[in-house]
This record gives sequence, C-alpha cells and structure tokens, in this order.
Amino acid sequence: MSETVQMLIAGIVGFAAGVLLIVFRKPIARFFAEQLMGFGLMGISTARRSTPDRTALTGAVAVFIGSVLVMVAVARLTGLQSWT
Repeated sequence: MSETVQMLIAGIVGFAAGVLLIVFRKPIARFFAEQLMGFGLMGISTARRSTPDRTALTGAVAVFIGSVLVMVAVARLTGLQSWT
C-alpha cells in the first residue's frame, strides 16, 4: 500500500474519531473521569479536569488533523503536488 493511501486512511480515521469525540463528549468525559479516579488522589484531581469541553476540544483537533491529512493525500493523488 502506498504512503499516500495510508495517509488518506489515517486522515479518514482521525476525522471520524474526532467527530465521535465531539458527538459523544459527555459520556466519554464521564468515562475518563471514572477511570482516572482509580488512581487515588492524583487521579481524582486529574478527573476533575476531565470535562466535556476538553473532550470536544480534543475532538476538534483530531478533526482538523484528519482533514489536513485527507487534503494532502487527495492533492497527491490528483497530481497537485506543488505544495506537498
């Protein structure tokens, strides 16, 4: 499999993961907080910071990175390689 196809697949997976993080941000943040509480005092203080807003921000970053990967892969596949 060529590097460009791998980049395209990674971009699609990253984009999809970001969308899922944004859509299911409350249950995911709750799950992360519950798992972090298992680490004792250090986990409890970190679990307080696990909010849906931070989960959505992580999802937005994943969507952005996935989009850029897909755009670069499509540019390479179509021959628009002057900027890649």
